[in-house]
Amino acid sequence: MAQEPTINWGSEISLDSRHIDHLEIVGIGPDSSIYTTYSHGRQITLEKYSQEGNRFWSIAIAPRTPDGQSAIIEKLISLKNKVYVLSSVTDNSATKFYAQQIDANGNYVQPVTELVIAPPGASLHTNSTADRLVLALQPALEGKRGTVMSFKPNLESVWIENIPITGDIEVVEQTSNGTAFILTKHLDSGSAEQSFTVYRFEGRNGRSTQQAIGSNENRPLQAKMLVSDSDLVVAGITSPALFVASLKPEPTGTFYYRFPKGNLRKPVINFAPFDSTFLRNYKNYKPDRDQSQRLRNLQLQHLLPLTGGKTILLGEVTTINKQVRHTDDILAIAFSPEGQTIYTSSANKLQATPTQQTQLGSYIVSTTQDTVKLIYLDFEYNYNKQEEITIASPRAVLKTPVLITLLPDGTQKVKPLQNSQTGRYQDFYLVPDSAYKLSPTSFIVIGAGKDHYKFGRLKL
Repeated sequence: MAQEPTINWGSEISLDSRHIDHLEIVGIGPDSSIYTTYSHGRQITLEKYSQEGNRFWSIAIAPRTPDGQSAIIEKLISLKNKVYVLSSVTDNSATKFYAQQIDANGNYVQPVTELVIAPPGASLHTNSTADRLVLALQPALEGKRGTVMSFKPNLESVWIENIPITGDIEVVEQTSNGTAFILTKHLDSGSAEQSFTVYRFEGRNGRSTQQAIGSNENRPLQAKMLVSDSDLVVAGITSPALFVASLKPEPTGTFYYRFPKGNLRKPVINFAPFDSTFLRNYKNYKPDRDQSQRLRNLQLQHLLPLTGGKTILLGEVTTINKQVRHTDDILAIAFSPEGQTIYTSSANKLQATPTQQTQLGSYIVSTTQDTVKLIYLDFEYNYNKQEEITIASPRAVLKTPVLITLLPDGTQKVKPLQNSQTGRYQDFYLVPDSAYKLSPTSFIVIGAGKDHYKFGRLKL
């Protein structure tokens, strides 16, 4: 029998009148310490905690240029267990981007490194691993030249490439050898054959190639990108090509591109409709009471590897209605290495939280070989000690964490995690949306109480 997931919670931390929605885990230090950031108004604060959740220090982030001028914070990143603040300064002629390390004691380390000078209004996108940092600068004007750069952990430049970038940058990924990929989305009303574009940058010298994503029959609406086993996979959901994406048509199928060894030549391509049996059962189980077509609100969130070149695409039906955020039904679509659908499944949940409160909705996902595990808080059912379920009234929802295991054929197993030390009786709740992945089966998680929070270590 598989061991039940466990959460080892650390020390209780006072909220200090800040809102936990703004709390984010930046990275992990070499001593397994935790770096976090939160915002209050315009002020951003970086904190360091021990592995047990005890605070070491807290500093306000106030970046400067090399000559001491105030800069605008762009992002806090973790690079080889070190934290850097990325910042920028813009004038009429250029936007300059900088990086500065913050050491293990919370001190700013000199010097401030100028990374790149770009045309005014360029926006920054990043991806960092243990060995490389990739920066992609989105030009302010469509079709203008963008800049993509690769750096070593000491911020020494490896290569820089200036190319015209069309569409809005969605995500930046890279392989272990430093080859970088950028996925851009084009105008919602544009050509269905060029709904997205993948750009590839050679790890040694940044030499670039590109590949359009789309077809004349099916319009990709949303896409996710994955680097796995040296292959590049881009997959997502589609509607008929004549539909305009900005009108949020209901998706009717999926698309799949696999680029062997990451080369943008001779991709494996597959477009397919949703499984009709799944769709019929799903819509019968969750009818659209307001005729809004539930899957119009599907938001893709993950594309993850399974064993043998298979992949799993995950999304969540998310809406905001009258200042209430609903995070419902998780859809999971498993693909073979050729892009054929192995199964389509749904965790049919209901979650609702006022937008001004801590977002307890959404889920944590983990994959091991061909098995997918999902953890979310149950807003619909309560469980007794025998794990029997009852419908919960809105005033008595226990918000028990629930584990759903998707087996290789899509079969589901459901188990409440009643040993999580969270729920209504504890007045302390798991916040799945804030989980930070350490490995496929290990996460740092955050729990929220009325006037405190805790860090925990989740082991699946």
